[in-house]
Amino acid sequence: MSLHPLRNSARTRIVLAWLAVAMCVAAIWTLSSDGFSSHETGRLLRPLLQWFWPDISPRMLWAAHVWVRKSAHVLEYAALALLACRAIWLTLETSLGRIAGLALALVLFVAAVDESRQGTMSSRSGSPRDVALDFTGGLAAVGLFLAFRRSPRSGATAPRA
Repeated sequence: MSLHPLRNSARTRIVLAWLAVAMCVAAIWTLSSDGFSSHETGRLLRPLLQWFWPDISPRMLWAAHVWVRKSAHVLEYAALALLACRAIWLTLETSLGRIAGLALALVLFVAAVDESRQGTMSSRSGSPRDVALDFTGGLAAVGLFLAFRRSPRSGATAPRA
């Protein structure tokens, strides 16, 4: 018997799932602020990259910095997509396809709003390419979600079956 009966309730799981989505959006919003501009992240990344590879050329250093920053786009939005899939799966009794579509719509919305906001900052620039990169991360994560949920070993092919 649990000391906290609400901890395991369906409603509590749903609220916590959506709270995780909100926290992920807040993290994305924070990481797209002036404090995480290319100039600011370069202060940490460039010395770190030079420590790992002392003979790295300036061109390769720049390319590695860009690669790390763009990889963050993919990972952030993959996390958002997985959290959204889980929250939607717990909330709605609907098909996996609809769950995937709703999660991807959320990813696209957050990415578009975030890149638009970055376009208004002096130290950042919003880019449709970054929206596409963000969406790609979300799409990959939704693909994994669907593969897992459709797997005979997952034990769950429909919400709250």
